[in-house]
Amino acid sequence: LIQPTARHPGIAGEPLGIDLPQGAVALAHAASSVMMDAGELLHLAAAAARVSWKEGLIGVEIGAYHGQTTAFLASVLQLLGRDVPVLSIDPFEQVDPDPLNPQGSYTEYLRSIQAAGAQKMCFPLVAFSQDAAAVVPHGIGLLIIDGWHEYSAVAQDLALYAPKVVPGGII
Repeated sequence: LIQPTARHPGIAGEPLGIDLPQGAVALAHAASSVMMDAGELLHLAAAAARVSWKEGLIGVEIGAYHGQTTAFLASVLQLLGRDVPVLSIDPFEQVDPDPLNPQGSYTEYLRSIQAAGAQKMCFPLVAFSQDAAAVVPHGIGLLIIDGWHEYSAVAQDLALYAPKVVPGGII
């Protein structure tokens, strides 16, 4: 196991103090993109490692874009020996993009998930997050909010989804 710290390449900020499985750094560098760099991905991996994954908990990702982060998260969960479903909520081609909010691609999402061999872990919910909230169950262990990048939308996602995160879960 490694401890991601500010001394590791591509990791910014304070030491995380979370043990990650061997291979997580290489995975983060391979999955790095304009959407999330390797340091951000390693912080996400540390968050996933920190959750006490009890039976029935799920990961929820709001904003999937092309699925690279989803595939990375699934790979990290597999390295951790966790069989956790990851629900990705994204309207994909239904959104009108702008400079802060690029349009995702359902086809690219599926390709990313298939390339990671994570088809049995990752499940897309093609919808805007405010519309999907009613069907997303309580029991979220890890909530990733990276959908519409405006304050009001993030605040709304927090209001709708934070109550569904279990005690000890991570947003």
